[in-house]
Amino acid sequence: MEPKSVDNLLPTTDRFCPIGETLHHAGDPSKSTLYHWIDKGEFPAPYQISAGRVAWSFNEIQHWIATKKQAAALLPKKRPASQ
Repeated sequence: MEPKSVDNLLPTTDRFCPIGETLHHAGDPSKSTLYHWIDKGEFPAPYQISAGRVAWSFNEIQHWIATKKQAAALLPKKRPASQ
């Protein structure tokens, strides 16, 4: 079975997510881990929305989650340990 297209899983509207909500959607990593992922290109970069304030696109976070799920679905299934 072919994996679903990630684009079909995205909402049609977007909004900005502050750091706390972004961390929650990303699985509650530390801020330093989130910024490390961003520096490595593994997580969407934030947008500067005002002086001293950044936020993330909800759609981009959802796309990141969908691609993680898609990649996980392609991994081989673990077999139970023999007894």
